[in-house]
Amino acid sequence: MAFRASDEEARELDALVALGGLSKQDYIMRRLLCRDVVVVPSSRVLRPWRIHRARS
Repeated sequence: MAFRASDEEARELDALVALGGLSKQDYIMRRLLCRDVVVVPSSRVLRPWRIHRARS
């Protein structure tokens, strides 16, 4: 499966994937299937979360 995204959309998706702590494929599949993405705090998601929070 492939799709196109603008640079802005790609950056937003990358940020959400990093916050979710999943692979990009797993994140996209869960969202496409209307499944929740549950974030479990870990060192893998803590840094992206702090960066995202600082930008918001």
